[in-house]
Order: sequence, then C-alpha cells, then structure tokens
Amino acid sequence: MKRLTTRLAGLAGLTLLGLAASACNLQWSPYAARVSGHVVSTGELDSALHHASRDTAFRCLLEGASSSGYRLEGSGSDTYDSAFAAFILTDLVDSQIAYSAVRAEHIRLPADGMSLARSQVESALTSQATQSGCAAGAKDVLAGLGPSLSASFIRLQLYEDALAAKAAHVALSPAGILSFEHSHAIATRASCLTGVFVASKATADKIVSEVAAGKSFSSIVAHYAKSPGSSGGQLGCYTGNQLRSISPAIAAAVAAGRTGQVLKPVYYRGSSGAAYLVAMVTSRRFEPFTAALDQLFATESGAFAKAITSEASHLQISVDARYGSWSAMRGAKSSAGLAGRVVPPSGPKLSLVLNPSAVQGKAHVRINPSALAGSGG
Repeated sequence: MKRLTTRLAGLAGLTLLGLAASACNLQWSPYAARVSGHVVSTGELDSALHHASRDTAFRCLLEGASSSGYRLEGSGSDTYDSAFAAFILTDLVDSQIAYSAVRAEHIRLPADGMSLARSQVESALTSQATQSGCAAGAKDVLAGLGPSLSASFIRLQLYEDALAAKAAHVALSPAGILSFEHSHAIATRASCLTGVFVASKATADKIVSEVAAGKSFSSIVAHYAKSPGSSGGQLGCYTGNQLRSISPAIAAAVAAGRTGQVLKPVYYRGSSGAAYLVAMVTSRRFEPFTAALDQLFATESGAFAKAITSEASHLQISVDARYGSWSAMRGAKSSAGLAGRVVPPSGPKLSLVLNPSAVQGKAHVRINPSALAGSGG
C-alpha cells in the first residue's frame, strides 16, 4: 500500500491537540466521515479505535514508527487521543478513495485478490515488527485489529495493487505478476551470493587462482571467513537494484557473472573500511509475489498517484468536527494518507466543549522518546 510502514510512520508527524469545536457551534453528524456517497459511520470508527487501542502488537508497531512518542488514549475514561483517531479515520477514508478510483478505471478485481493482499499486509507488518522489535506475528496484529480496520488495510492494499497493475498493463494474477517479473528482472530477480571479503587485492587474486586450479571455493570461503578482520559465507540474496544501491561495481560484476562462476574481485569501501569481495552467484530466483507486487507498485507509483489525485478531486470529502477536518494534499506527497489526511482538532479547553468524552485530545508528555525509532516506507 502506499507501503504500510510509511503509513504507520505518518502518525509520528501528527500534533496532539485538543478538540476543534466550541460548545456554541458544534454540529453533530451521524457519520465520522463522508466520501461522496459513502459514509464511514461513527460505529465503524469506534470499532476500529476500540480494537486498535487494545491490540498490544499494533501499539508496539505504532510506537516503533513514531520518533516523538504519543499515547492512544484521551484524558477521560473510554476516550482516544484526537491524533490517533484522525490517523485511523484517514485510513478508513483512504480505502474509500482508492475504491472509487478502481471503479472509475473500470477495474475488475480478481477473486483471489483479497488473499494476495492479505499476504502483502502480513509481510509488511512482519517487516515492521522486526524493525521495531515487536514480538507478535503479523497474523496476531491483524487479528487484534478487528474486522473493520484489518479489512480496511487489506482492501486498500488490493485497490493499490489493482491500480498499479492496470498502469503496468499486466493482469493482477500469478501469470500477470510473473510476466512483470520477467520484463523487470533487474528489480525482481534476486542473485544469491556466497563469498568473502579480504583486505588486499593480492589475496583476492590468490583465491581466484586457487579456484582455477581446482580448489573448492566453499573451502576457501570457510578458511578466510575465520581470518581476523574478514567476513564471509552466505552473503544473502539481492536484486540488481539493491546491489546497485550498495555498490554499482558489485552490481555490474554480479549481473555479468554466471551461476556457479567465481566473479572477478571487486573493490568495495564500506562503513568498516576498504576490502575486496570475491564472490560466486549460487542461484538466481524471482522474488516472491508479495515482493514483486511491491516493485510493481514502486514502478507505477507515479501513475497510481495521478489516478488517486484525479479521482479525489471529484469526491466530496467531509469529516465530523469531533474528529477534525479533511486536509487535501497540495503538491507534496503526504505520508499520512493517499490524497490528504484528517487533521486532528484544536480548540478550546475541554471544559468548554459539549460532551468532551466523545473524543479527547491534549498535549502529552513524551513517552520514553529514546526508545522510539523513526521509520520510513
């Protein structure tokens, strides 16, 4: 989805303020938000807030995504912080905006689309949990979010996939994704490497000569991996784009090498100093569908943004004043929403607000900010 980790990080930028309404002009609405003909009911939002605030795994992810700290609860009993409510409501609105764009493009959603989208969301949550040090698994997080919010995340992922697939002129199906992988191999085909970093060019050349003379590369790697100041062994699997971001020289050597062939030594300067890499491509494989879809979205992100912006410009989006107001995205991309976001309310002291227990927000003391790490999508 406008990749889930980015969406989670969007909450970190929200300011925790009070409720934007006064006792004399507060207008109560039967909905939390309206997207043209579709209504996000207060019941749907309440259910999402209830489950999300009690999902300890999801809370851990939000805290890991925030760089400043925040709390989900308001100051009163059974209330929620206005920034948290605005964040959740933005996601519910986004799902409707994306669905409207899919309809406008006359896209037929595949029967197994929800299942594939669920796998992507789980993959994103697993990645975020690993980065944030959260113990719970992705399925536990989704289960704890309840039916409304978890379904909204999954549907939004499906709509994003569908719009990106149409822009790429491929079917949102296993065959279509495989076709995309073959036509974008540098981004979707990973090379798995075994190798060793050594300190000098002379040592690197010696290794290549020993292999040419018939010595086992695996035994050489095992030997040098034990040497002081060296590292080696299974180096992992990387796409061409990933290798290029690490070292263009390594990317070029891997792209030119054959599977099972020792590559020419490559000079590399990393954070720990300079070294020479001697490596072999042990296998090449296409990325799993979930990763390939991420690449599909990245490739077509411009077309996706254009479709969303175009559709959103024709929609009438309004938010109940208790939860804030809708701020359309102008120019720069928003990390908190697709075409805009719900801005949490600001206003008078809670004592002046009619029925302030509906949603309460106030400035909070930071919660152990040194333990919270920011993230990007």
